[in-house]
Amino acid sequence: MESSSDEELLVIAAACAEEEEEIQKRRKHRYWVHEIFRRRNEFGEFHHLFDDLKKDDAKFFLYFRMTPKKFYELLELLKFPVKHSNFREVIGPEERLGLTLK
Repeated sequence: MESSSDEELLVIAAACAEEEEEIQKRRKHRYWVHEIFRRRNEFGEFHHLFDDLKKDDAKFFLYFRMTPKKFYELLELLKFPVKHSNFREVIGPEERLGLTLK
């Protein structure tokens, strides 16, 4: 009689495990910060391009439609407040202005 109870428990446990797997498959994955954005410092356009553009005034002008001097004057006028976060990396003032202009 005891082996029959053990078999029933195994069947019930297997059914529960299958149901849990189905629930996990249906659940949408939500990220606090998606992997794409987490790696923007490594692969993002701004971090690859901005330093090179600052070295070449003509290319900088073609990209942002202003000289580097005007870019930094505008940045100083706007004085973006940089909010710090314990959870996510913030976008810095140069990058924020660059994204706005582009």
